[in-house]
Amino acid sequence: MSNSPNHNSEPILHPRRRLRRMLIWGGVGSGITLLTLGTVAAWFIRYRLAPIVSNTLETIIQRPVNVGSVERFTLNSIRFG
Repeated sequence: MSNSPNHNSEPILHPRRRLRRMLIWGGVGSGITLLTLGTVAAWFIRYRLAPIVSNTLETIIQRPVNVGSVERFTLNSIRFG
């Protein structure tokens, strides 16, 4: 009896290669997720936050408030125009 070749379609990976591949794909997935979340957060702050702040202030002080658009924002501040 001779040894027959392995006919599996997927090659057997060594544990280091498998770990490296998982880390690479995990990093790519995490990067895409963070990029998407950052884009959505920036869009929300830029276009949707001013009306929410305006409505909340009107409710709190019970007077009409007009908050301008967002001029710029950082991690710890937002400037309305």
